[in-house]
Amino acid sequence: MFDIIKAMKGSFMKRQKSYYEIFYNIVTNSPTTRRKIEAQTGYSWGTVSSNVCALIDDGFIEETSPTINGIGRSTYSIIPNKKFVTIGVSINSFNVSCSVSRIDGDELYSFSMPFDAKSQEETIALIVDCFDKGFAFAKDKYSIFSIGLCNRGYIDSKSGILERFLPIKEWKPFPIKSFLEEKYHTFVSCNGDMYCLSVDYCRKYRNSATNTLLVSVSDGLGFSFPFVNGTLNGLERIDFGHSIAKIGGEECACGKKGCLEAYCSLGGVLKRANLKPTEKKKLFDNEEKYQKYIDEAAKYLGIALINVLTIFRANNVVLTGEIANIKSFPQKLKQAYLKYKGTLEPDITISVTSNISTALGVAFKAAEERILNEEK
Repeated sequence: MFDIIKAMKGSFMKRQKSYYEIFYNIVTNSPTTRRKIEAQTGYSWGTVSSNVCALIDDGFIEETSPTINGIGRSTYSIIPNKKFVTIGVSINSFNVSCSVSRIDGDELYSFSMPFDAKSQEETIALIVDCFDKGFAFAKDKYSIFSIGLCNRGYIDSKSGILERFLPIKEWKPFPIKSFLEEKYHTFVSCNGDMYCLSVDYCRKYRNSATNTLLVSVSDGLGFSFPFVNGTLNGLERIDFGHSIAKIGGEECACGKKGCLEAYCSLGGVLKRANLKPTEKKKLFDNEEKYQKYIDEAAKYLGIALINVLTIFRANNVVLTGEIANIKSFPQKLKQAYLKYKGTLEPDITISVTSNISTALGVAFKAAEERILNEEK
């Protein structure tokens, strides 16, 4: 077992299924109460109470001092133990980000470093350096519950093999999960960056669910549907960025020509404007100079939204990623959508958020998977 389990009073592995499901409910709905857990899980009051007591004894959760509710009864608030943290690292061709949070998603520390690796070996070293800084923050103050890694490329969440990383053309499949497990001796989760972005979005906006299409435009391009008909949708995503937008067009990082991502992503805009990734501030500060490329990116993405929303219905489009630093882009996108849409596509609202994070998403997901993994 991992070191963290050895430090606990009880053992994760000796508990019933209800124990893990109730712990999972607490982590994903914190702060909560026994009555809420009873209603959300369907377990009886006795089962909920006995497992809450076991989780308290084992040191995984805390039950606060009672407060008086409206009918004069005491209500205890339940939260995960504050000493447990999870660390998430997200890497793309622009930067490497790290988030250290409590296992219920309350972020304690975060930072970002520019991606400057030129080889696979340097990329792995950059990932390790980022995790090391997260561990250094947590040292002597917190216990590491789990860690997670997400990237732009392709990572097999089950095997933990990083099959490719688009910024490095000569990438060879690498067992990143087992490598991190051996180095840090803790539970490791690996997922794609768009999935982890959706996880953080769902966690933060679960109480205002609408039919939502989440569009991330940064060094790459991603689409997902966190909510459908007001409920969580299993974080469905569609890999639409590498569909062909222009036959024989610009070369994409994936090796094909004419991909939507080559025109709509911030990386694609920078490339077509003859700017390096490190020069993106020039684009943000001089929009008029590069308006041609901004308008073209908005046009292609607007048409892409029409194609996606013809198949998957949504009324709310949430735009996130570094493209949001281009102030005119959301309006240009809406104009393109209205110009090319027909009568079948829905009217939409386009909002912008910078309040979600792939690093925080993968940290939270790692904690979830750790609990579900122990249940098995």
